[in-house]
Amino acid sequence: MLTEGAILIDTEDKKEISKYLNAMNKYAKSLFQQTNGEGYPISGFVDSDKLVDLLQEKSLELSNKFNFKVFYYFKPKSSIKGRYDKDNNSIDINLALHSQFAIWRNGLDRVFKVSSINFKSLSITFLHEFIHYIQVALRKEKSGDFELPTDWSEKDKYMKRPWEQQAHAIAYLEQLKQELKLKSPEKMLSSLRKLGVLHREDLQALKKTDYKSWKAIMKNAIMAAVADIKDGEPLPWQTS
Repeated sequence: MLTEGAILIDTEDKKEISKYLNAMNKYAKSLFQQTNGEGYPISGFVDSDKLVDLLQEKSLELSNKFNFKVFYYFKPKSSIKGRYDKDNNSIDINLALHSQFAIWRNGLDRVFKVSSINFKSLSITFLHEFIHYIQVALRKEKSGDFELPTDWSEKDKYMKRPWEQQAHAIAYLEQLKQELKLKSPEKMLSSLRKLGVLHREDLQALKKTDYKSWKAIMKNAIMAAVADIKDGEPLPWQTS
């Protein structure tokens, strides 16, 4: 159900996501390490439109085992890191919010020169949106139709939504794992119990202003961590 309980990621899905993210990370790094014929770096920057095209082409090659598509775009002025598009059955990632880049002006055009992609940060966004994919797939399987709302104008209710609490819990576990360099589900659960989904400022604020929603995220995160211990599989990202 989407009103209670944790959404868990299947073991095989974890493996495929890990392979995809690691391969994409390796490829992205290579784009910023292009050399001339004598082995010297060329510039270290890649035009944003070219970067999107190259990563999109590579993604299509690597993501053929997924039941959804992965699309990349570059919008620095947007505050949206990613989304699951139900109509297109795709996870869409905003590279601009996971990048280091400089702006170069050429007449009336604006060209973004990107110097790096943070695939660890991107992986957190990917997992959040992957949970939304699972939610939609499960609901369609059960009732034949389901639509997650796309109007977030009532921001005060965002964290009250069970499907967002589930997605934030899984993404939080991935962030916790990366920042504390946790390699086992047992250590993940131990740290989670000590920190209480509180090492992020936004979650500290949430506990003070909306304890019920904070508690729901905490509950989802603990259930997911316990499930990882049972099947021996941590969350997907593995640094290559």
